[in-house]
Amino acid sequence: MVVGAVMPTWNQARFIADAVASAWPQVDELCIVNDGSTDGTAAWLEEFSQANDARDNLQIVTLPENGGTADAINAGWSCLTGKADWITWVSSDNVMAPDWIEKLTAEIAPDVGVVYGGFEWKRPGGIGRYHFTPYDPDHLIDDLNCFFGPAFIIRADVWQAHRGAISHDWDNWSRVEEECWRRDLRIVGVDAELCAYSAHDQRVTVTRRHEFDADKWQAEARKRRA
Repeated sequence: MVVGAVMPTWNQARFIADAVASAWPQVDELCIVNDGSTDGTAAWLEEFSQANDARDNLQIVTLPENGGTADAINAGWSCLTGKADWITWVSSDNVMAPDWIEKLTAEIAPDVGVVYGGFEWKRPGGIGRYHFTPYDPDHLIDDLNCFFGPAFIIRADVWQAHRGAISHDWDNWSRVEEECWRRDLRIVGVDAELCAYSAHDQRVTVTRRHEFDADKWQAEARKRRA
């Protein structure tokens, strides 16, 4: 079994070192996509790349302009080797638990399409709050976020079924969920803290909140499912 991961990043130089250190050792290959950062991210990635140029499971891609998380993720998939049986993407401002991949892959079975886990929702300097939502096929999306959360793995062939169509989390997860329904694959939740989610004001879910239309995406998903 091979797990491949993409890490999109934009102007998160203060977070990315911890994010990479937590995620990279647990996956078989990682592609970091610098989505037109204008802070110190590019300099950090250059130094990191030079220090690890002998590692063949790491690739770094730089996009000339910021196109958004979805475009960065799609660019990252093109750089992976294609050997991965399971894929994921990780934010450059989150810290993954030391047993993140181990606990998710323990749930893999022939009839499973997605495995996801719980996470700690934490503001910088604030008190954390554990978050896990059991999978409910009649409730695609909650009011604030997709319930899958930031710690997950998806079967590569499930992802390939709609590769390139990724939008933001809500739209993406409704499409992944739809593909699992179509193929009678289970979605499995692991009630364990697998990620520290940094809930700061620079997250895409805050800065591009006006672009999110969860009700519309949920309605479209139901139409496709029918």
